[in-house]
This record gives sequence, structure tokens and C-alpha cells, in this order.
Amino acid sequence: LQVILPIHALEKRGSTTLAAMHSDPEIEEYCNDLHHYLQPEGCYNVQLIKTADGRVRCFEVNPRISTTFCMVIRAGFDPFKLFCEGVSARNKMVPIPKIRLVRHWINEFVEAD
Repeated sequence: LQVILPIHALEKRGSTTLAAMHSDPEIEEYCNDLHHYLQPEGCYNVQLIKTADGRVRCFEVNPRISTTFCMVIRAGFDPFKLFCEGVSARNKMVPIPKIRLVRHWINEFVEAD
């Protein structure tokens, strides 16, 4: 396990269009426990909900990079560099920046041939 960076998807339209990264000890502990239970390899993302009474429940584990992966890079964590250079990043307790992702879609219309 290299890092746990909780991202709260605030708005979805197929993919996440608005999200915020913030520290949440319960989510971080849950993800750490899930990782040790499943023993996955490579990049993956965990989708979960946190109930009103504070319980964390996973509903999906994706063995791929998520649409919010750009936030991980923006937070200063580069798993590609770690993989390519063989650097170990065993300290998953990195400072979690309070950043937001606001994704905009642009449509362009052109004359057809």
C-alpha cells in the first residue's frame, strides 16, 4: 500500500465532475483494512459511502485508475515515478491537501463534409 487519498465525489454525470479531497480517519482506516484483506496489486480505487451514523461501506473496488486520478497527481503523489524508479513509498500517511476538482465539458460543432 502506497497511499490513501480520500476523494469525495460531490457531483457525477457518468464520471465525476465535482470532487473534494480531504482527510477522513474512518475512511482511511477502512481502506487500509480492505487493502490488507484483499491484497491487491497495482493501481485501484475504492468506491464507498459513509452513512449518517459514520459507518463506512464499500460498494465497488475498481482495478483501474479512476476519473479523479488527476487529483492524486495534483496532490504531489506520482505512482508512475515510484513504479519506474523502483522507489518505495511505504508511508501512506501523507498530508492530504484540501483541493477540489471542477471538471468542465466543452462541446464544439463544426460543419460536416
